[in-house]
Amino acid sequence: MKYWYQTPDSALTAYVRTVLVLEGFSNADPASLPIVTNGMPALLCKTDKEESQHETVQELMLYGKSTPPESWTLGTQTTIIAYFFRPFALPVIFNVAAKRVTDSPIDLRNWNPHKANALRIQLTYASTTPKKMQVLDQSVSTSIKGLRKASLANTSPTCIRKKRLRNPCLRWLRSCTTSLVGKPSMRTGDQRPSKVSKTI
Repeated sequence: MKYWYQTPDSALTAYVRTVLVLEGFSNADPASLPIVTNGMPALLCKTDKEESQHETVQELMLYGKSTPPESWTLGTQTTIIAYFFRPFALPVIFNVAAKRVTDSPIDLRNWNPHKANALRIQLTYASTTPKKMQVLDQSVSTSIKGLRKASLANTSPTCIRKKRLRNPCLRWLRSCTTSLVGKPSMRTGDQRPSKVSKTI
């Protein structure tokens, strides 16, 4: 077994902590996996290449807690790519209740059948690990872009004051939105004259 960490694309770093890639060249021992895999919410993609060189998607799951050991079992033609998310990111990005994804893993086909099938088809034609990662990066990035558009309205200063940021997911989402797209501009009535520094 060969594994390594991949730095997330810059567009994903506010949401994805790291990416773990495994390629099966020998039987895997789950106990020898990096400790970072324990207890972290993840999107796990597992594919296997048949003798005909045709890729099949064995697993495409969301895990709110630790990924079970059986998911890390590799064959000699198996590739596993796991995106490990920052706290609160996974349920927000995929628009699922945090309790639901924590209580039990979610197959992407049950989350959004149309998107899951499209993603599976793309992965089927991705013959190399870098190509698979490009497909997954694009999928997560697309979800984040949709999230940003919605968050600009839902986390406006007025909306935030009304909700008082009681929800920790909302506090986290607000901080990500501010860091990625800048602080919300003030309304015309809220503008104040800027300070002018003088040099003596």
